Amino acid sequence: SGGQRVIGIGVGLPGGVDEDTGFLHFAPNLGWRDVPVGALLREKLAGTALAAVPLFIQNEADVAALGEMEFNPSIASDPLLYLSMNQGVGAGVIFSDRLLTGRRGFAGEVGHMVLHINGPMCSCGRRGCAEALIGPRSILGAPEDHPHPHPLREIRRLVQERHPETLRAVRKAGGYLGVLLQNLASAYDPGSIVIGGQMAELGDVFLQPALRTLTEYAAAANLPPPNVRSSRFGRDAVAVGAAALVRYRLTRPLMATLDNESFVEMAA
Repeated sequence: SGGQRVIGIGVGLPGGVDEDTGFLHFAPNLGWRDVPVGALLREKLAGTALAAVPLFIQNEADVAALGEMEFNPSIASDPLLYLSMNQGVGAGVIFSDRLLTGRRGFAGEVGHMVLHINGPMCSCGRRGCAEALIGPRSILGAPEDHPHPHPLREIRRLVQERHPETLRAVRKAGGYLGVLLQNLASAYDPGSIVIGGQMAELGDVFLQPALRTLTEYAAAANLPPPNVRSSRFGRDAVAVGAAALVRYRLTRPLMATLDNESFVEMAA
């Protein structure tokens, strides 16, 4: 209406995505594996006004990172890392105005970086992943076979009530978040790290231990700590990012072609 038209559809999913095929490889917190999401959506849109509209599908943290780049730009933020913390933990990485997706779409699955050898079991099947040490299940201490139905809601309630055991668990998880941030800072030397997702809404009780740990690591190496800030878009970060994904893909195709051609020439 009002002269507006839909130029594309963007979707953010919590797992590794092959954007070219719209194929979701693995979303452990949903229990989804090898799901052709793009084809399924196209099937549902067939015969509607949206049937011919371009469809773009990517990981939720990746699209949130694109949202920060497209709608909250800052030259000083490159490279930009967006750390998404909900049921799972993931990251989107922007480098030189480009989204880093990896060969299979798994770049940024930082929740499955191992921080503790033989640590607690993670939803991915490994032990000691960042997600298993930072995520809501680790704070509640709920067993994997009997998870709490609404863990984030329960944690927020317990934090608001100043439940001592929960506060200790949240602070401990925040310390592990600081270790993860340190590893990401060492790996990418980012201009900015943006923290988003519902876990970030726990506020200072969770984030202050993380920032303190990160600062201590930086001071030990006589380095300034990286710039860390909260997402501008809050709970809308993935929705805004999905729109950014459409704009990004529709305005960058020529650049992508030139980049690939340059790479082929260098390889030859």
